[in-house]
Amino acid sequence: MGERERQMRRTMSKAGWGAIVYIITLNVGVFFAALLLLFLRGQAFSMQAISSLALSDGWAYMLAVVVGVGILIGFSNRRLRHQYLHAHEARMTLRAGLVVIAALLAVQLITEICGVGIETVLNHFGLSALDQMREASKLGVRSGSMMLYAGLCGPICEELVFRGFILRCLQPLGTKLAIVVSAVLFACAHGNVIQTPFAFITGLLLGYIAVHYGIKWSIAAHIFNNLGLSIGLQLLVKDLHLPFLTVALTLLSIAALIWLVVRYGRKALAWWQAERIHRGNLMLALSRLPVIIMYAYALAMIVGGIQAK
Repeated sequence: MGERERQMRRTMSKAGWGAIVYIITLNVGVFFAALLLLFLRGQAFSMQAISSLALSDGWAYMLAVVVGVGILIGFSNRRLRHQYLHAHEARMTLRAGLVVIAALLAVQLITEICGVGIETVLNHFGLSALDQMREASKLGVRSGSMMLYAGLCGPICEELVFRGFILRCLQPLGTKLAIVVSAVLFACAHGNVIQTPFAFITGLLLGYIAVHYGIKWSIAAHIFNNLGLSIGLQLLVKDLHLPFLTVALTLLSIAALIWLVVRYGRKALAWWQAERIHRGNLMLALSRLPVIIMYAYALAMIVGGIQAK
């Protein structure tokens, strides 16, 4: 094994372990943060109380993700921190921003179609993932603090981890490889039968935005997606009783997808085909031990959410 290959393996493993550190910190941190909140509020300790608080109180999640991001930033050297906070190739324009919004709408549509397809296949075997899908979709509207976490704090921290630390760690091995692998790890971190494919596609888009326009714009796009297209729409439909908005958004998403394919399809394909990812490097990255651990985590979470119909 040459020095270059050893360096590649170390770099890929570093990115994978970064994702694992974040996931462990998130899950363990939520538990202990929930314990702390129960203590501060003078409530009795029990697993049911901890579970209930963790699912409805966003402060536990916010404490956990901030610690997780802090750990990864602490393990980043100065050059890496500067790169993932400031590096970009072009300035964001109004036109580019509109394309990003259209792409996020198109991803929402593709995800809905994937969700229906997945549920149809599961139903064929007498299974269902509807409960898991509903729980995931309602996470951000359970309380004001959960809305703050899912719509603002979560996107900022996830971008710093996946499009910051992980993507920039991998970028010396190739920008497209870094985008793809960071999207894979981002998808695995969600561990949900519907959110995992959605997170992968969204991760590709956010990765491109982070590389091309800078991480502040991938953060903005992530916040718009979570706070606007997910939480905001649910609140409008539920509280203001405007169900037609769902239909309107679906039609708008269809129009956005068609426009993107017609207007930018060839350009996107040409960009992807230029300087293709070396297949050996991609397979090496996706077969590292920490990445395999992330696969196992995602699979366990997905299977755990599937129930008999």
